[in-house]
Amino acid sequence: MQMITLDLIQVIVQGGAVGLLLAFGYLGYRFANRLLTVGAALITNHLSHLETALLSVEKALVRLDETVDRLARKK
Repeated sequence: MQMITLDLIQVIVQGGAVGLLLAFGYLGYRFANRLLTVGAALITNHLSHLETALLSVEKALVRLDETVDRLARKK
């Protein structure tokens, strides 16, 4: 993460309101970028866990189907 440099501080001080707008715009951009990165990682992690859960449910249903078929053949 890059810190605010002395050049940027100088622009803020000399520019007044425009400099503040620049600073808030820059920091807002950094915050939004970080938020999107973290959000994408959380969503990917969540979907991975859901996929694992679905695979285990699918295996359980296959075993249940085989058990029902086996019991139906016995009768």
